[in-house]
Amino acid sequence: MKPIIICDLDGTLIDSRKDLTLAVNLTRKGYNLDELSLQTVCDYIGNGAEKLIERAFRNTSVKTAEALKIYKAFYKENCTSLTTVYPTVKEGLKIILDKGYNLAIVTNKPHEFCDQILEFAGISDYFSIVMGDADPKYLKPDPQVVYKVIEETSSIKKGSWIIGDNYTDLECGRNAGILRCFAKYGFGYSQGEKWDIRVNSFAEFANALLA
Repeated sequence: MKPIIICDLDGTLIDSRKDLTLAVNLTRKGYNLDELSLQTVCDYIGNGAEKLIERAFRNTSVKTAEALKIYKAFYKENCTSLTTVYPTVKEGLKIILDKGYNLAIVTNKPHEFCDQILEFAGISDYFSIVMGDADPKYLKPDPQVVYKVIEETSSIKKGSWIIGDNYTDLECGRNAGILRCFAKYGFGYSQGEKWDIRVNSFAEFANALLA
């Protein structure tokens, strides 16, 4: 049995800021609301699509459930329009697999978009399992999602890591009792959460596993 490397998606493997912002603003446009800046939308990301929309329509009369459906439709159409894979991700994933780890993705992004994005990015074949926001609803920082991934991939907890750019990833790793890497190059925030290592690229993390 092998340890597993659990990767966040947005802000860790892919830079999806522009597509997320586009979908949010197309949704707001339908309600005759002004656009939000890229930075504002980035500040709202990290706890799943429902929270993103709740924050994006704060102080309005718009119902979150209604806006969420519209947002998802726009995002499905545009989720690979402006999204890019971070430099050194493919290199790093190969290093991790060659080192003998299992690989997984755990994201708070709705699961329905994950396969489409990973195929576009050309990295879908690297992962044993991909878990997004779906039923049962285990969102980071709930450690249940880590336990489920470890169980379903027949991995071991000892020596396993989670890498992500947001406090939800770091807190999830802390709650699950696995090692944590903060992807400083992403667009999230640590919010006071601690990490075992901090890196400026995905390959830096992969190479650290060799040390």
